[in-house]
Amino acid sequence: MHYKLTPVNKILVIEREEEKKQEEDRGFVLPTIKVADRHITVTLKTAGEGSNFSRYEGSKLVVVSSMIEEITVAGNKFHILPENGVVAVAAESEFF
Repeated sequence: MHYKLTPVNKILVIEREEEKKQEEDRGFVLPTIKVADRHITVTLKTAGEGSNFSRYEGSKLVVVSSMIEEITVAGNKFHILPENGVVAVAAESEFF
């Protein structure tokens, strides 16, 4: 069963951008160390009722990556973020 998550208390439901991994054929295996980016781009899925972010649903947001939490509800995974974790709203522009 699929669930819809309705955020409250200034929480946003987001979708993380999938990172594309490029695999290289090597004769040996090197350990991979992933350093998390401080800021990442996500897509705003849902904002709570009365949130100032409601108008940006479906938009790209630049957020503080360490503030993202993953929660599971009946087997469905969601990524949530407090509103104060948003740094900027990203939009395409013809001027830059």
